[in-house]
Amino acid sequence: MKKTVLFSGLLLLLTTLYQCGNKESNNSEESIKDTLIQLSLKWNDCLKNKDVKELESLYSESVLTYGKQLLKQEVIEGKKSFFKLYPDFDQKIIGEIKVDTTNDEAFKVSFLKYSFYKGKGSEVKAYLVYKKINDKWKIVTESDELTDLNKRRAKKQTSGSLLIGDSIQGDFDGDGIMESASYRIKKEGGFEEEYEMDINFSSPAIKTLPFNATRDYITLINESDLNGIAGDELTVYSSPNHGCTYTMTTYTYNNNKWKEIMEPILVLTFCDPMPVEDLLKMIFREGNTIYYYQKVSMDETFELEKFNAELK
Repeated sequence: MKKTVLFSGLLLLLTTLYQCGNKESNNSEESIKDTLIQLSLKWNDCLKNKDVKELESLYSESVLTYGKQLLKQEVIEGKKSFFKLYPDFDQKIIGEIKVDTTNDEAFKVSFLKYSFYKGKGSEVKAYLVYKKINDKWKIVTESDELTDLNKRRAKKQTSGSLLIGDSIQGDFDGDGIMESASYRIKKEGGFEEEYEMDINFSSPAIKTLPFNATRDYITLINESDLNGIAGDELTVYSSPNHGCTYTMTTYTYNNNKWKEIMEPILVLTFCDPMPVEDLLKMIFREGNTIYYYQKVSMDETFELEKFNAELK
């Protein structure tokens, strides 16, 4: 009888340990999302309570902070200075917290953030991007949509040469690190046969993007973030075999693969070269909607009209 009770107790103990172990090692997407929501609430509490010691434990060693790549210690020193400058600072997360996959290694946590300092309060759509580092989830990006919008506008105004051309730069996989993109002709084409091209990236983690073109050249364009998921979208501007109507095909990199984010748009050039500044602003995001401009007049006025993009 004693042996039976002892065996039953041992079996119960082993079962309990197995279940606990399974619970801790549960890496399902729902479990990950719950974990990241709790970490984001902790991040909010740390800022609200000005607890920089706990806040430091949440960041990776390098963080893309409101458009700037900083070391963790620089981020923490910046928070300390901000708290000292604005002792009335307060913050809270309002409403639903949303978690999206940016690729197979990172998750974006989005929420409405209310901040109060200098006697004034404001709301902004903010987000944190997490990656698993040494088996722990760490913040690799901290920003908000307003900051990103201003950065995109400034970048397009001052760094056009890095955003459009045969070779461009951008953070195409949303990991907070800039990569370069360029293309090469894989197979020659001709009047009746398309050129097979590969768009390659400086990061080996980003897969090659194949593209077929009717001519032996294309133009690459960094569109910045169009879909609200960390990472820059990429447009291929390609010429027709004959005629004057070009095509803009826009891609996003998510879950370790490329896909078209919207239906390709036709660009009426009327056989005149499209200015670089016009190409850079043809596709853009306002709020949560993607728009594009298209020339609608059939004369030399080249009147532009704004349209909603048809997403895929």
